[in-house]
Amino acid sequence: MAPLPARRKLPIGIQSFRKIREGGFYYVDKTPFIAALAEGANYYFLSRPRRFGKSLFLDTLAAAFAGERALFTAHDGSDGTAPRPALYLADHWDWEQRYPVVRISFGQGIRRFPEELDEAIAWQLETNAARLNVPISQAHGIAERFADLITAAAEAYRQRTVVLVDEYDKPILDHITRPDLAAAMRERLRNFYSVLKERDADLHFVFLTGVSKTRSPPLADRLPHHCRCPLGWRAHRVRAHAAQHRSAHRAQPSANPRAPSFPSG
Repeated sequence: MAPLPARRKLPIGIQSFRKIREGGFYYVDKTPFIAALAEGANYYFLSRPRRFGKSLFLDTLAAAFAGERALFTAHDGSDGTAPRPALYLADHWDWEQRYPVVRISFGQGIRRFPEELDEAIAWQLETNAARLNVPISQAHGIAERFADLITAAAEAYRQRTVVLVDEYDKPILDHITRPDLAAAMRERLRNFYSVLKERDADLHFVFLTGVSKTRSPPLADRLPHHCRCPLGWRAHRVRAHAAQHRSAHRAQPSANPRAPSFPSG
């Protein structure tokens, strides 16, 4: 295997796990947390400020559940991509299991009206259906299309569906100074997220991120009751873990962390 560079490029502003791994960028190995989360509950909500790394973490989750093992194993760079060390998940994940992954993101742009929010969601549902190669429902409502997509993906892959939602509360926060519009956006999203309760039997893992500074999600009544924890101590350990290994990088850039030991409470 070709020697790894002594100092790797910093992935400033990069939210693509594949781009970081294949491009030779420095990556703090947070995959032990993915293994721990997957072995724990099925529903998670992470509320942290922007630039915390939530989108990159979701992209890494998506790659793991989709079974993209090559991104996690060691590579010598023979195919023209950068050489890279193995990550923790390479040997601590069942790569025989591949799940359909539905990804929804509200991080891009501002939806000025509820109708624009519906159009944006509909487009993302169609994009997911095309990527998963499952028929998109022509149901009238956004919630009904979302529910049909989750079930159709689970049936097509014979595995329950993984749902990852980035900045799930942004359409509300974008209009926080306009209470009427914010309330309208909230009602649209309440209806949309209620699907996660109704389709529990077809869901394997759900992870939502947001930026609301509350102890429970603003739309908690529409999420499964065991999704209301904002991952407080886990998120703290993710952040501390990253800081610790940024320091370690100065002395040993290729070192990989051990699996984290999460407290039970």
